Amino acid sequence: MTPPMTRPMTRPMTRLRSLFVLLTLLALVTGVAPARAAGGGTPAPYPPLKATSSRTATQQVQHVTVKWQGGDGRPKSKYATIPGIGNLQLICKPDTTMIKLYTPERGYETQMWMQKYETKNGRYVVSSKEARIYRWAHAADNGNGGTGNYANEGLNQGRGKNGVENFSQGYLNGVISQQSSRSADGPQLTSPRPVTTFELTWYWNGFDYAPNARSCTIDAVFTTRLDERMVLTWHGSAAAAGHDTLSSPLRGIGTLDLYCELPAGNTDRAFVVTPSDLGSGPDSTSAPTLYVETVTGEGLVADHVEKHDYDLDGATGAFPAIPLPQNGSVRMKIKNGNGNATWVLLSSYTVLN
Repeated sequence: MTPPMTRPMTRPMTRLRSLFVLLTLLALVTGVAPARAAGGGTPAPYPPLKATSSRTATQQVQHVTVKWQGGDGRPKSKYATIPGIGNLQLICKPDTTMIKLYTPERGYETQMWMQKYETKNGRYVVSSKEARIYRWAHAADNGNGGTGNYANEGLNQGRGKNGVENFSQGYLNGVISQQSSRSADGPQLTSPRPVTTFELTWYWNGFDYAPNARSCTIDAVFTTRLDERMVLTWHGSAAAAGHDTLSSPLRGIGTLDLYCELPAGNTDRAFVVTPSDLGSGPDSTSAPTLYVETVTGEGLVADHVEKHDYDLDGATGAFPAIPLPQNGSVRMKIKNGNGNATWVLLSSYTVLN
């Protein structure tokens, strides 16, 4: 097992006075992100994501695939419904390959956090991206600015021989949610919308050649929990009381606790995972495990993705407190001692003022 994170936890320099926002958004993701293609030459497309579209009273799963093959210059796109929020369009167009989020209500704060992996100039890179739709940028905003009802993330990198690079591929892990606006101090919406997580791969090839040699594919799976969500958010120090911690069950796994301020007066933002089965019963298969990936900023994967495995603290029955990034996302796999496991994706956004 690797040792815990050695980088120091981030501390605000002064007590928060004006504006503080922490958005920690939770939903289950479907599994391991696709591995980077190996070998020389042009890598093969990613294998199709393994999921079947379905809907129950508690969960909606949508598997959406867009394909464009040779010579057909017409834009290709499909939509996924984001329950309670709007929709996401997957656009596979030769010079405008992107995903576009739409909501009819920009008076709320709508966010799409992404962990974006791709190869640029021969380097394997990652970026923590956030597409936002909003009317009020802060509590003192007059509401005349903000964004429109759309936000997008482009999948093109630059200009090639025929207007787009010859080849590109990558994948995203993302989470979409909607919170109260920043127009006033306060906690989250009284009737919060469901959180949707998604995994997405893209691939195109042949754009330096004749149209019949070109192809483009976007494959995505969207998972929405309709009966539960986990959001810890507030604006302004006066609204922090009673809204700076949150505990939520992880079905079949245990409990996830979020802290804007750890107990014992520590002002670090963190989360704690407590498995429900510690591996001591007759049905246990192994000791609980926790694997964590934290993504911040943009650049080489080796510089911007921290990967760690954690052992259980025998004294507390929980894993150690893990720092939340000030602006970034966390992807983790939790396994309890009875063999139950799940992937969880969180995003964390903090404004200190």
